[in-house]
Amino acid sequence: MDHPPMHPHSPAAPAIPAVPAPAGAPELTDAPQLAPPAAQWLSTTTGRLSRDGHSWMQAVHWALETRLHPRLGATTLRLALLLRDLTPCRPGVAYLMRRLALGERMVQYHLAALRECGLLAYLVKGGRIRGLGCRASEFARCIPLAFDRALGLRTLGSGPHRRLVGIAEHGRRRIAALSRKAARTRRRGRPAGRRHCTPMRVGTSHTISADRTTHPSEGNRVTTAEGSTAHPEAGHRPNTVRRRFALAAELVRIVPWLHRAPVARVAWLARSAADAGWSADEVRAWLNLRDAPRDIRRPAALLAYRLRGATEIWATPRQRAAALEADRDSARSAAA
Repeated sequence: MDHPPMHPHSPAAPAIPAVPAPAGAPELTDAPQLAPPAAQWLSTTTGRLSRDGHSWMQAVHWALETRLHPRLGATTLRLALLLRDLTPCRPGVAYLMRRLALGERMVQYHLAALRECGLLAYLVKGGRIRGLGCRASEFARCIPLAFDRALGLRTLGSGPHRRLVGIAEHGRRRIAALSRKAARTRRRGRPAGRRHCTPMRVGTSHTISADRTTHPSEGNRVTTAEGSTAHPEAGHRPNTVRRRFALAAELVRIVPWLHRAPVARVAWLARSAADAGWSADEVRAWLNLRDAPRDIRRPAALLAYRLRGATEIWATPRQRAAALEADRDSARSAAA
């Protein structure tokens, strides 16, 4: 049975740690803390992107078992099963109300609970925009940092794109049980192979989102012995070319007028930003300093023109963080 919803104006929970734990960090001894609103974006979350829906459902079941949030319950699980199959994960509240037979307030409560647990992170925050109507928010499915620490999962890299490379001895039995739970869970209604998204009155990206990659689930990528890993790329650190292409793929997905641009071309044009450590949200904030033209025939050329001199003007991470925070509150960013 679900717990009664908390009042939306209740005091915010304490912030989770700002720095992810290094590889091989010990299990948390204190109760996991909930994410405040500022840490519920992909650029600020301490979690990591889920590579597939099965791995994400493992983290959801773990959060339910540990009572990570007082609102988590059977209704949250139904909502998570629906979000698992959305590509891109852009559910409108009206769509969720219709599919789950719930009221608006209840849907919002359980979405907020998933965000506060670190299981969802904003890519684009929706809302009512003048002249365009109400737009739905787009989310990224994430694995919370508390989940990795509790099960002794080891990762390589930094930020939300870090990769799983191993698991401690004490977490293997637990991850196997969570994998069985995630495999048994089936959503009633439409076939599992069909994927749906809620239209936003604009064209959606044709690129593949995070949960449709070919990476194996968490249960298939763990180590078989302490120090040995089953993933063929576990020993490789991200190189310059990989960072450029990762940034380019994210830009093609989140910048509407770049959807027709080749990823390889975008990676070359945005190489200076990638080498300087810019995130896709920071590049989008820079691009949003000017309105996008209505008719874009050569998106790659427009990207090259707008990125000229960007790394010299926003030269430090502090400058980029301040600009990103200002971009989230701007009307131009909401319209873009």
